[in-house]
Amino acid sequence: MATSPTSPHRPAQSTHLGGCGNSALSHDLHELGYTDVTSIDFSPACIAAMRTRYAHCPGLRWAVMDIRALAFPDAAFDVVLEKGTLDVLMVEETDPWDVSPQAVASMHRVLAEGKVTTVGL
Repeated sequence: MATSPTSPHRPAQSTHLGGCGNSALSHDLHELGYTDVTSIDFSPACIAAMRTRYAHCPGLRWAVMDIRALAFPDAAFDVVLEKGTLDVLMVEETDPWDVSPQAVASMHRVLAEGKVTTVGL
């Protein structure tokens, strides 16, 4: 994962990864120095596997949760990453550019004011 002058590398930021699946992204962030990463997925089996796989990485937290109803306090994170979860939520949508209002509202609510949301399309 590369950084550039236009996307400063700030590992101290609290980061939320929604719909982590079995991706190594949480671990990759940890390897770059991000030590406050919370990853969620709807699948209990997936989260159990990720907890086991990355048990050696302090600062990586895992939770079974629906991205449309995040159980975190308002403004809990400096960075909210979404890298494909919306694809799953939009399977039944007729317009691929009309993102689930529940998911967007939920991600926005847990993002600290003036901070960053990244949505992967």
